[in-house]
Amino acid sequence: MKRTRVMASGLALLGLAACVTTEQAGQAITARWIGQPSDAFFVQYGPPRGSYVLANGDTIHTWRGGETTKHVPAQYAPVATAAPTFQPPAFPSTTFPSGATFPSSTFQPSSMPSSTFGSQRCARPAATVQSAAPLYGRQVTKTETKVENPRPGVTRTTTTTTSRSASVNFNPSGLFGAAPSSPPPPPGQRLVSAARTEQLFCELQITTAPAPDSIIKAIRISRDTGAAGIGLSRCAEVMGVK
Repeated sequence: MKRTRVMASGLALLGLAACVTTEQAGQAITARWIGQPSDAFFVQYGPPRGSYVLANGDTIHTWRGGETTKHVPAQYAPVATAAPTFQPPAFPSTTFPSGATFPSSTFQPSSMPSSTFGSQRCARPAATVQSAAPLYGRQVTKTETKVENPRPGVTRTTTTTTSRSASVNFNPSGLFGAAPSSPPPPPGQRLVSAARTEQLFCELQITTAPAPDSIIKAIRISRDTGAAGIGLSRCAEVMGVK
């Protein structure tokens, strides 16, 4: 029973940490560190990346920490299946008494009157098959006639016909390349979002009073990402805000 209570308490704290936003984390960090020496903060969380001295003697420190990489796997969803089709119930078959006879009806297609228009019989046109044709085509035919006199009194005429054609096809995939392929989703699933890598960190702007006190006068979150675990704020995760 005691172990169950401890696990329930841990899950409750994890749920609360996951719900902490950047604004809530900033309020908690401000309440904790305003009026504290800046050295105490930098000793606990590391030195600042840069500092800028203002005209009134105050210093603005840029602190950044909690840097890590998070791999977000691809997200899939079930593929919607079509609704089952309605199957009408089978009707009972009718049984006729033995020996019953029925008049036969014979259908003769040749007895159907034909319809003609002019000299051509009406008929359904044949199916047209469309084939891929080139975008541009050109055919050039050249005819040459050559007259020769091999000997006196004899004339020989030679005619030569040359045909030449050229066509140009357009293939968009050849210009832009094929679309990048992605790994196929599992059976019965569709891809919702592709896998990605996120850079996580927390960045603070800390304003301190002049030395030697260097008391923290203001502190705010300048940049914040999602948490490495289950959470909305990396700053809340790094600074231990619950």
